[in-house]
Amino acid sequence: MKILVVVAIVLISWPCVQCEQLVITSSAEYTNSLAAATATIDVLSVSWEDISDRQLAELLSRISNVKGDLTITCGPSSTLKYIQSLNLTQVDGGLQILNCMELIDIAFPSLTTVGNNIIVSATKNLAQGKLRSVNFESLETVSGHLQLRDHWSVTTVDFSALQTVDGNLVFFRIRRLTDLSMPNLRQVKGNLVVIECGIFENTALKEIEMPLLQQVGGNLNLRRNLFLVSLCDFGLNPSNVGNNLAIPISPIENRDLSAARPALANVLNLSTSCGTALDITIAKKEDFTTALGLIGDSTKLDSIRITWSDITDIQLTQVLENVTELGRGLVLQNLNTITALFLPNLQVVKGEFVVLDCLKVERIEAPKLTAVYSRVKVHTVANSNPVLTSIEMNALQLIGTSLNIWDVWSLNTIALDSLQHVGSLMRLYRLRRLYDFSMLKLESIGADLEIEECGRFEDTPLKRLEMPSLSAIGGGLYLRRNFFLVSLCEFGVHPNNITGTIVSEDNRELTVARPEMANVLNLSTDCSVALEIVIKSEVDVVQAVRTIGTNTVLDSVTISWANITDAQLLQVL
Repeated sequence: MKILVVVAIVLISWPCVQCEQLVITSSAEYTNSLAAATATIDVLSVSWEDISDRQLAELLSRISNVKGDLTITCGPSSTLKYIQSLNLTQVDGGLQILNCMELIDIAFPSLTTVGNNIIVSATKNLAQGKLRSVNFESLETVSGHLQLRDHWSVTTVDFSALQTVDGNLVFFRIRRLTDLSMPNLRQVKGNLVVIECGIFENTALKEIEMPLLQQVGGNLNLRRNLFLVSLCDFGLNPSNVGNNLAIPISPIENRDLSAARPALANVLNLSTSCGTALDITIAKKEDFTTALGLIGDSTKLDSIRITWSDITDIQLTQVLENVTELGRGLVLQNLNTITALFLPNLQVVKGEFVVLDCLKVERIEAPKLTAVYSRVKVHTVANSNPVLTSIEMNALQLIGTSLNIWDVWSLNTIALDSLQHVGSLMRLYRLRRLYDFSMLKLESIGADLEIEECGRFEDTPLKRLEMPSLSAIGGGLYLRRNFFLVSLCEFGVHPNNITGTIVSEDNRELTVARPEMANVLNLSTDCSVALEIVIKSEVDVVQAVRTIGTNTVLDSVTISWANITDAQLLQVL
């Protein structure tokens, strides 16, 4: 017997005279709701157990504003894996996602405001849960409670823009959580509760990072976070806690905690030894000397943020050359004189990697970087004539949330040869001279894959999209206005493993290897002569010879491996 439990709480703060109340408990109601969905609706309540990822994605893609509540409730047989929307920007009521046992990813990267509670909750003691990532990266204000409860499997959450929570902020029994960073959080008017988070040794929560937090109106309660050792980037003064502080430091509760604020350390009898928790900020000339003194011989820093426009290449090298690990992130913005960003020893960024409006930078290179736990973002102001031609991070395997590169018209090459997973959105937009782009090891993208207006000039055309190992896209596939794109012959994903919409607009006459994709997009499957040979290593030579076979007509041959021999070159040519 199938048991269906419907949970729908309707809160309409501002009645919307011509908006729709969409309540979906069946296939018929889904069909009617899809037809009725507009950019602004009153209420959305989904509790139809058999709704698919693609159907939910199609529905959410049509909605940008919900005037009341948005509630998604999963029954025992629900197979929903992804709840994502790039278009939703505002929910005036509450947002609830309840009991979705098969869920892998929640992503609302454009949502800025929620007018009531956000509750993401699972059945109690969900030891076998699958949810890995929760992304609200643009959310600034929650006018009620924010609660993430009983999803043991979640490892990353992104609330990087959040500033204010009017109710309680609760992370409860998120037992594999490794990163809890809220760099812009300033005020929690209710209780701040973190209990039983990151309690396994291989997925340990070691630090809670809320550097700008000024006030907690209720209780501060940090309990049973067995590996928590650092409040070194925790800005709260205990005098600004409205009620009680509960931070037990016995071995079965938290480990021996360190706090940067002496006042907090004194109240709780904690150490103030914060070791490498160093935030480096360089906004003017005087900050540079101070930064070098703080860094000293340290190779592991908390974060680096540089906005001093006149910093030189030599000075930037002095700051960055020995850094191996960043606990919270790297932000470089409006640097007007540097010509290269070279990070020779950086291996891990446990937060974001952001480069904004550095118009004279010609290349970005991080040869040892293997993981960025949050987003990678490279952007320049539109029509600003940047000179950046290459981004090379050939050891990078993981991007925890989004990869977003846009409006860098000059960019020719994106070299991410080892990248396997992008946790959320992957967006390449208006890279109009991009012609060298392949991700041969990329296996999964958590949300949409968008490639738009890339390689649009005849002398630097983007002809091929090479992702042969790609097996899953958690959102839609959008290929638009890439005027010279002719081949998806090395594009591995089956259309059944693309959760959202598949769109190809204003590209050339594309050819694809997969008949299933050809059928969806009404494309040719003639890939016989669209062979592009790229050789960067000895392994590539073997693969190239195998790929060429007896073909005498190829698309192109590009060889940049310095050690190729005469015999090997002859085999290829």
